[in-house]
Amino acid sequence: MASDIEIEAKDAFIDDRFELALELYSQAIELNPNNADLYADRTEYGGFGTCMCSRVDGFQSNNLK
Repeated sequence: MASDIEIEAKDAFIDDRFELALELYSQAIELNPNNADLYADRTEYGGFGTCMCSRVDGFQSNNLK
């Protein structure tokens, strides 16, 4: 489930396991590609381009962190 993976990703980031966190966010996005928060978190933690967020249905720029 994407929400479980998201929790694991946040925990990995807190534990300074950044590569694992990015992998987990990517997995969560694959399971729930319309969740703009996942893209924003992955961007914040990993420096991925924010242009990915514009692919989400109903994307709003206020979802960026």
